[in-house]
Amino acid sequence: MLVADSVTLFGRVDSACLAFPSGKVTHLIGANGSGKSSLLFCLSGLVDHSGKVEWAKENIKNWSASELSSYRGYFPQDAKPAFDLSVHQYLSTVISRIGPENAQAYHQKLPFFDEYLHILPLLDKKVSQLSGGEWQRVRLLAHFMQVWPSLNKHIRYALLDEPMTGLDILHQCNVEYLIGELANSGCTVVVANHDINQSLKSAHQIVALQAGRVITDGRPLDVLTPSLVKQVFGVDAERISINECPHLIW
Repeated sequence: MLVADSVTLFGRVDSACLAFPSGKVTHLIGANGSGKSSLLFCLSGLVDHSGKVEWAKENIKNWSASELSSYRGYFPQDAKPAFDLSVHQYLSTVISRIGPENAQAYHQKLPFFDEYLHILPLLDKKVSQLSGGEWQRVRLLAHFMQVWPSLNKHIRYALLDEPMTGLDILHQCNVEYLIGELANSGCTVVVANHDINQSLKSAHQIVALQAGRVITDGRPLDVLTPSLVKQVFGVDAERISINECPHLIW
């Protein structure tokens, strides 16, 4: 289990105390600037903060850089390579980081990932030639390569900051499936998300943030109420049922 114990990042996250269960998907929700990305950044171990982030009661600050990169995955909102590489070259740099012993396993797993992310037609394109959604899919492939249990037996948790940005409906559904499969493998998954109906449908746990503070957390049906939507987003909403599935409208 991943635990945040009084995690504070000045001006961005205020005394966050949370537990993120293994094998579950937790969605962070909140308005722009509420602290979702900053909390993920703290959980990643890449920024100094007060309080503790622990895995199985061990402070992740005790992990070496190599251990940190093996034990957790971090998918930031946007990151472009310094040079205009082809997609194949970009992915090759990722393979080199996960180790030559995994290169063969990656190539064997690529058809599985391509079934959901449709990367093979993009391999010879330059990153600068990709649409926003295509680049997001390439980045997501790189992330899943680093955290997929059959490719990284050490992975413990994965952090994804708005992974659905720029994706069409098909690829949103496919990425949602891959995230669910990652959690089913036992990995702890924490996602910053703006689509609250998607959170209502696919998350096991919701954390609502406002002005850097956790205002509530719990099961989606308990947290994602019209009153919470009004409090966090300032929007009047109603929860209805479509084919016996809850849905929020505003």
